[in-house]
Amino acid sequence: PDAVVRAEGDVCGATAMHLAAISGNAVIIDSLIEAGGTVDSVVPQNGCAPLYYAADNGHSDVVQALLAAGADLHRTSATGASCVCAAARSGHTDVLMLLASAGADLDMPMDNGATPAHLAAMAGQSEVLVTLHTLGADVDRVALVRGEEQTPLKLAQRYGQMETAES
Repeated sequence: PDAVVRAEGDVCGATAMHLAAISGNAVIIDSLIEAGGTVDSVVPQNGCAPLYYAADNGHSDVVQALLAAGADLHRTSATGASCVCAAARSGHTDVLMLLASAGADLDMPMDNGATPAHLAAMAGQSEVLVTLHTLGADVDRVALVRGEEQTPLKLAQRYGQMETAES
């Protein structure tokens, strides 16, 4: 179940678990887990684990299966991005709620200091930003973003999400 893809490109070093997480195939994920597949293996060139890919692609059923199998909520990619960062940037509020209920750190910064709220604001994900705030994430946390100290709320204003910034 942990055979590695030996091809050129983005999936080089990925396992079947990674590919099933990317495509959202919960049946395959369940089969791989049952067969003893490693839920926290990482793709060498980007450090991403299956949970990161499932969160990034909005596959809540796969996220649930991986969490039930003991996937590490706080494993990060090569840039320090967590599965919460992936869900926030990609706009997957349902996945974000699952991760939060499982105990994920909603303010865990990437290597550059940006938090999931910063990523949501920069990506125009106003619903995610509001959800993060409602769940207790710090939307006033300062991080150096593109050479300037920014908070998620300032970024929301900059990127035209005035409703979010005023809430």
